[in-house]
Amino acid sequence: MVAGRRMAYVDAVRATAEAAGRCTAIGHAGGFTAGDAALISGVAVHGEDFDDTFEGTPVHVGAVLVPALLAAAERDGLSGESLLCGLAAGGELACRMAVVAPTAIHRAAFHPTAVIGALAAAFGVSAAQGASPEHSARALGIAGSMASGIIEYLAEGTSTKRLHPGWAAQSGLRAASLASRGFTGPRTVFEGEHGFFRAFAHRDIERDFGRLTDGLGARWELESLAFKPYACGTMAQPFIDAAISLRGEIGDPDAVTEIVAPTAEAILHRLWEPMAEKTAPSTPYSAKFSVPY
Repeated sequence: MVAGRRMAYVDAVRATAEAAGRCTAIGHAGGFTAGDAALISGVAVHGEDFDDTFEGTPVHVGAVLVPALLAAAERDGLSGESLLCGLAAGGELACRMAVVAPTAIHRAAFHPTAVIGALAAAFGVSAAQGASPEHSARALGIAGSMASGIIEYLAEGTSTKRLHPGWAAQSGLRAASLASRGFTGPRTVFEGEHGFFRAFAHRDIERDFGRLTDGLGARWELESLAFKPYACGTMAQPFIDAAISLRGEIGDPDAVTEIVAPTAEAILHRLWEPMAEKTAPSTPYSAKFSVPY
């Protein structure tokens, strides 16, 4: 959040805040509403790629949960213990949703952090508030209709990818607030005929809904959360490790004419296609919003 606080895309989001409040957007002076604080912090935390990752789908858990829970705790006067409870509950749900249908959400053209994040934030905030199971179920059902975020940013490297964790964080806050006031949402939001995994997961991939509850309380998917050694997408991390390892073995770098790096098929369309656009981007957006001042 601190690393991204002065980026132009964070400034753009902050400028949309419409009212003052008592919540903090990390790295910024002044008070914001809980929703605006979560939005600004969520965009910043994901923007420069320092965030954590649960591999498999993948999903950036802390990028959504931390902004949402900090805002909720500050707004509602929650204890540190309650905040940690919300992080654990929402984070575990995010990881378990990610393994119900691995890779399916990306294949359906949605960003897992965005769509999973909205439900995880709603559940995490509800848990931090000590909500009843009925309240939490309502919040999840409501958040299912707030979840959004397509991955067409891959075509031009636009700012919308950075928007997704913040949008999910503020959506989760709103869903929990609505649920606490009696607003209802479908209890079958996960497995229903028109539920989350029907809407956001590629239909040709098998879904294992048992992964949502198997071993719950004894085995924690959250323990597999990974932290990036380099500030870039997780799919590029192994290639950086390989390049560092090779550096000491290559006497004359100018003598290298080609390096072949095998990779997984699922990564190709996200990082290297269409090849002409990725090697020589035509868009002006990336330059405008990637350079700090």
